[in-house]
Amino acid sequence: MSNCLALLPGDRPGMAEVRDLIGAHILRDRHRATFIVQGAVHVLHASRRAVTITLPGGEARLRYDGLTFSIGPISGNVYVNNVKVVLQQHLPKSCVVTFGEPALGMSRVHVPIDLSHPEVVL
Repeated sequence: MSNCLALLPGDRPGMAEVRDLIGAHILRDRHRATFIVQGAVHVLHASRRAVTITLPGGEARLRYDGLTFSIGPISGNVYVNNVKVVLQQHLPKSCVVTFGEPALGMSRVHVPIDLSHPEVVL
């Protein structure tokens, strides 16, 4: 936010960026991520900020920091929307986490993640 006061106009953020940042902070700790792993329902939210999923194809830690959801660290073969997770990364608003390398075919485990999308109109 302090960049909004920069002397040079080119150094100031765009209004869309400012709007998104204000909206994110207004909605802090109000998001939820729901997913089912082997019949167990897991929900990440303000009171439960992290969970580790361990499956035969790999292991991943999912986290919520109050603003965004992320995945990492991981071990084994873990993919988000068919893109291999290398380091910790933010989860997109709609995603499927897959455990196991593509060569496993139908033996891979797919975990769809339902992220809530509360919004603020500014």
